[in-house]
Amino acid sequence: MDTSDNLGLPYLMPSQAQKHVTHNEALGMLDALVHLSVADRDLAAPPPSPAAGARYIVAAGATETWAGHSGAVAHYLDGAWSFHPPQTGFLCHVADEGAFLYWTGAAWADVSAVISTLQNIARLGLGTTADATNPFSAKLNKALWTAKTAAEGGDGDLRYTMNKETASDVLSILLQTGFSGRAELGLIGNDNLALKVSPDGSAWTTAVTVDRTTGLVSLGLGPSVPAWRVIASDATGWTHTGNTAETTMVTLTGIVPANGPNGVLRITTLWSCGVNDASVKSGRVRINGTEVDRTALASNRSHSKQINMRNRGATNAQVAQGPTSQSTYNVSTIAPSTYSFDMTSALTITFTVQNAANGDSTKLEYYLIEALYGA
Repeated sequence: MDTSDNLGLPYLMPSQAQKHVTHNEALGMLDALVHLSVADRDLAAPPPSPAAGARYIVAAGATETWAGHSGAVAHYLDGAWSFHPPQTGFLCHVADEGAFLYWTGAAWADVSAVISTLQNIARLGLGTTADATNPFSAKLNKALWTAKTAAEGGDGDLRYTMNKETASDVLSILLQTGFSGRAELGLIGNDNLALKVSPDGSAWTTAVTVDRTTGLVSLGLGPSVPAWRVIASDATGWTHTGNTAETTMVTLTGIVPANGPNGVLRITTLWSCGVNDASVKSGRVRINGTEVDRTALASNRSHSKQINMRNRGATNAQVAQGPTSQSTYNVSTIAPSTYSFDMTSALTITFTVQNAANGDSTKLEYYLIEALYGA
């Protein structure tokens, strides 16, 4: 064997004359290939005035003295060019690009294109320098996050997750002008969602707060703004014709009012029946099986009814108008009713109808269930 296996360096042979020539040739090859860094990879012809020791990757379509050496490392030594074919896995720095390449066995390719996993990197800077305070830093004009599609092995969703250690810590997005804070959105010192604004980065005002439990929104420095929250609503229309047994029209499970110790649960219904049908029919609302409202229908074609059930300082103690056939806001001969439903747990609300005679027809036109929070 006259040359080495990997770099093709010539060996000194026994009884060889002028050994220094062979030795110097090997040193020249080492000088060309060790710590490989080339000036350029885009030239197809030799530069006019190369510096001694200059190295280039010969581009495709090579001409002049570089002809036939595309992809090779051209080394200018002693006023002449020598060419060194790369071996699979060779690494090369390209000075004019600041790029790192590797030889695939057929072409030079960017090392960055084959890096698929980076783990436990202490710092990463994109277009800028990361530091201990900002170990991930990016200086750019646009950023894109897009979901991995089902065809690519994903599920089409994109969820950006941010986590803090305890409720008293801060988890937020801070918006700045000239590195001076102007707005902050997130969980700032607690677990309620808040939006704060500042004119100078020092004095901050809470503009909006959303309670994590109730969803109640507080605006500015003023008091909370109570609002009715729709829990369930449907206007499909359900009709019962026939027997006189109490018959379930709709059953709703998993209803959690979460209306606070002094909140209100409001249930509104619209019932209807046939014209000139004088027999009295009853539409009922039940919570966990207990009747809380009753509507009487006779020759009247429709009847809208509403029950307001108010908590009495606790989420498991309520008072409301007793089940009556009278209108919602009329004077009633029936005493108020008290209840002990747990408004923080799932309730079952049922709408039923009971006809007075076979052949009667009664319809639940719609229902609306709302909650008003009261602290």
